[in-house]
Amino acid sequence: MVRCAIMRLLTQLMSYLGVTVGLLGVVVAGAVWLLKPDPTMATAAPRVAPISPRIADSIERKKLDMPAPTPVVQTTSTTIEPQPITPVMQEAPAALTPAPHRVQIRELSQGMVKRKPPRHPRSIASPEVATQQVASTPEPAAARPIATARSDSPY
Repeated sequence: MVRCAIMRLLTQLMSYLGVTVGLLGVVVAGAVWLLKPDPTMATAAPRVAPISPRIADSIERKKLDMPAPTPVVQTTSTTIEPQPITPVMQEAPAALTPAPHRVQIRELSQGMVKRKPPRHPRSIASPEVATQQVASTPEPAAARPIATARSDSPY
């Protein structure tokens, strides 16, 4: 009985192992199929896109406008020294961060400090009427202290 249970366990183990190897083989075969180059691509000659007739005519006109190159014949035995090659681009100092700004702190003297002129209350009535209105208004009662506790909390 124990022997039968062990054999059944080994057959299940071998079947699981076979299914796992089969699935892994399918995944590997798919990856190899995707990575393998197409055999028809290697035999086909590369094709060049045809040039439109309008562009071909333009190229022919430019060829006709250009003079034919004349061969250079050296008649004298003197040699011409080539000029030194100058670089096309010039080197310049560059920095990734901007240069720091110089900040100079200076003391202000009393003569340099500018004060704003006092603001005058704007009113349509004459200044005398405004002063009478201010004098006739009663003094406000003692101000209530401002509470800093929140009163909108529901708890």
